[in-house]
Amino acid sequence: MTGNAQAEFIIDDAAPPGEAEFRAWLSGVPGSVALAVAYRAGLRLFPVAARADERSPVTERLVLMIGRALMAAGTAAKRPGPKARSAAERALRAAVAAAEAAEARVFADPALLSAAAAAGRIDPTEAALSAVRVDDDAHEIARAEAGLDFDALIAGPVIFPPELAHGIADWAVDRVDLLPPTGHLAFWADWHARAVEGRPMSWAMQAEIVDLPDDVWDGELKVLAMRIERIRVRHELIGRLAALDRRIAGAGAEAEEQDGESAAAGFAAIRLIRGPMEDLRNQTVSPKPQPFLVQKAGKTLAAVLSASAKWLGRSMDVDGKDYVRVIGKSGGVATATWIARVEPQVRAVIRAADDWQRLLH
Repeated sequence: MTGNAQAEFIIDDAAPPGEAEFRAWLSGVPGSVALAVAYRAGLRLFPVAARADERSPVTERLVLMIGRALMAAGTAAKRPGPKARSAAERALRAAVAAAEAAEARVFADPALLSAAAAAGRIDPTEAALSAVRVDDDAHEIARAEAGLDFDALIAGPVIFPPELAHGIADWAVDRVDLLPPTGHLAFWADWHARAVEGRPMSWAMQAEIVDLPDDVWDGELKVLAMRIERIRVRHELIGRLAALDRRIAGAGAEAEEQDGESAAAGFAAIRLIRGPMEDLRNQTVSPKPQPFLVQKAGKTLAAVLSASAKWLGRSMDVDGKDYVRVIGKSGGVATATWIARVEPQVRAVIRAADDWQRLLH
């Protein structure tokens, strides 16, 4: 790659085919859109950094810090602000050090460029142009991405031109996969796969991960992996609670259209579920969540489901006799029927709460 050094980052001066229209488009869009383009270029080359001649602390640190820099750039584009810029700056410094230690700067350049733009070090337009040039397919990418809006760029499927895809496949032959399905770096394989498929992980979750202290990022990989997993599972629970909220809102709207007794049974069912839901939600925002309170709320939801099953003629999978009586006083079969309508979403919340409370010990 040719070019002039600006700060610590390579700004490429060579203009490949298709750049004129690409530059014209970039000049008329907000910086967040240009930053998203640079971020996508980094996602394309991440699989190259994830393969190495050998597994070592240096190569593992490189792929980790490239992932961190990209995540910081994407988060800064999606959730801009001083906190995001600070996280991008810290991620940038760490990625530069890791790339120099591994003598693999070319693999890291798109990530460095996007993080530098996110940190306010370089212009997002120049970062986007240079990041795209790294993979030598700028003319194809220019035609594909020019005109896309911000949401499509930051969260849409990432295009891999055929030549680049073949090059990545050839590069992977006889090289070690640094991101196997299990292990301390497994999270990053899932993070990347979801990003390029257009199913990015929660941006709030990503913002929390990139904001972890530097001493955590610089420490043992297993400790970092545990911290990331706690954050991931907590946000999984937050997402499950939100899905249950939506389902309950639908059930509430249905209840309002029913006659007096049926409506009363529907609202009674909602009250039984809402209480432990709020207990869980309070724990997800607590600076010191209590495992026993998370476990208690999950067990309460399980008991409510078990009791409703009893009223509907099924066996109870956990002890729910207290709630058998409660349901009996608030509508019996009618209330149990309403609870059954939201059972799949409630069970998803229970599983997520159980996973989280185990990680809190």
